[in-house]
Amino acid sequence: MPETDQDAARILGGGRYRLEEELGAGATATVWRATDTTLGVSRAIKLLHRRAAGNASLRRRLLAEARAMARLEHPHVLRVLDIATEGGRAYVVMPLASHGSVADYLDADGPLPP
Repeated sequence: MPETDQDAARILGGGRYRLEEELGAGATATVWRATDTTLGVSRAIKLLHRRAAGNASLRRRLLAEARAMARLEHPHVLRVLDIATEGGRAYVVMPLASHGSVADYLDADGPLPP
């Protein structure tokens, strides 16, 4: 069961990131709309669930995903801005996609053309 707003830490990065709204959740992580209080901009933060934080394999997988994303430069792929661990929970900071997720797009407009 995904974590709720009440379960998640509201501040990350030593106070830099303030979690605002849950955008989506999967089996191992939740994506949050967050505010970067240093730069004054919105971000998306993918935060491992508490129950996944102790799983070294899942932490490695999140890091591998972030490294792969960091190597890509494409207008349709979000860049990785930061990766860190707080309270034993790894998280990835990315730009906030202004038009929602791919799932949102597919729900609204159907399959993408090849």
